[in-house]
Amino acid sequence: RTVVRNGDQLQLGSVIDVCSATNCQADANVQYDSINNRFCVAWEDARNGQTNYNIYGRFYDTNGNPVGGEKSIATATNSQCEVSVAFDPIHEKYMIIWEEGITPDNGPFSIKGGIFDENLTQIGSTITIATGSETVDYNFPSVEFSTQTQRFLVTWNNDDISTDDWWGNIWGKIFDSSGSVVVNTFQIKSGEFT
Repeated sequence: RTVVRNGDQLQLGSVIDVCSATNCQADANVQYDSINNRFCVAWEDARNGQTNYNIYGRFYDTNGNPVGGEKSIATATNSQCEVSVAFDPIHEKYMIIWEEGITPDNGPFSIKGGIFDENLTQIGSTITIATGSETVDYNFPSVEFSTQTQRFLVTWNNDDISTDDWWGNIWGKIFDSSGSVVVNTFQIKSGEFT
C-alpha cells in the first residue's frame, strides 16, 4: 500500500494485490525510480512449486496503480529468492540481486544479480557475486546505489544453512553502474551476524 504524508499525519492507501499466483510469494523489496516516478516491486515466487522459487517484478505509479504487467527477473532452474533492488537515477538502471540455491531449504546458496534497464529488461549476463559450496552458504543479500560515487554496494553474510547455522561474517563488493567489479569481495564485519 502507499503511505502518503498529509500534514503531520500519515495516510494509508488501499492494500494492493501485487501478485495472487498459487503457492508462496514472499520477501518483497521496493525501490523508487525518481526519474520515471514509479515504484519497482520485486519478490520471490513459488508459483512453479516450492522447490523452484523465481524472482518477478512489477511497476506501480505513485498512486499505487500498476504500470504494465509482471516482469520475469530470474527464472533459472532451482531456487532464486531473497531479492534486493537498487535504482541508479543517473543511468536509469536497476541492480537486482538474489540468493540462488540448488534447494530452497539447504542450498548451497550463492549470490547472483544483474543490471536491468528502466523497464526491467536485463542488460548483459547474470552476475555471480559470491559462490557457495557444500559447507558455506552466502545469504541475506542487500544492494544500494550511491549517486556520489555512481556505484552499487552489495552486502551479504556467510553461514551454513544445511547445518542450521544462519550466522556469519558480513561481506561486501562494489560494482560500477554497468555491473563491473570496482572493489572485489571485502569483509565489512567479522562475527556472527544475519
